[in-house]
Amino acid sequence: MPPPPAPPPHPTGEIIVNQSFHLWSPSSSVLIDIKSATNLDKITVAGYAAFGITGNAGTLTVWVDRTFINRPLGDKVRFLTAGSGIVRDFLSTGVDGPPMWQEGMKGRVWATGKDANTYYIVVVGPP
Repeated sequence: MPPPPAPPPHPTGEIIVNQSFHLWSPSSSVLIDIKSATNLDKITVAGYAAFGITGNAGTLTVWVDRTFINRPLGDKVRFLTAGSGIVRDFLSTGVDGPPMWQEGMKGRVWATGKDANTYYIVVVGPP
């Protein structure tokens, strides 16, 4: 599977939510750019982050810059943190099926992951 196409160049940034973050619509999209471990789009929520009303909602697309792709196995990059926790999940990552893609240039396989308070991408292996 080829890597996703490169996004248009633009700066990264952070959204800070002082209460809670709700993504209700199944057709909602969140795009996260990761250029390095410290230069990435972030969403920081003081309360909880909720995806959907009764089920999962939204599409997550994560773009990893070509200069950042050769990461060690198990390396995690956190991009969404919710102080009171995460409720439900994204419907999909927008990448052909399960939330995983293979980066063709360096052969790394990245997956999205989640724990009680964070969403992240992680290197799960070579091809």
